[in-house]
Amino acid sequence: MYFQRNTRAKFRLAATETDPTRTREFYDKMTDELKVLRRSALLNKLYEGPKLVIEKPKMTGADGAGAGTDRAGQPPL
Repeated sequence: MYFQRNTRAKFRLAATETDPTRTREFYDKMTDELKVLRRSALLNKLYEGPKLVIEKPKMTGADGAGAGTDRAGQPPL
């Protein structure tokens, strides 16, 4: 989310630029930044760690296992 907000803010500032030279410099700089972000995303996918508990989907199946059950799928006593 940080990178999205940061990029949007930079483009909003550049949208008012009228000098073609500065616009081209901005474009070149943002193209380089995009390459860095793509490489970072690729590395993050390659070395992805285990998901946090809050990121895992809830286990709900046909037998009703999931909410209201313990780890073995049994209802609490």
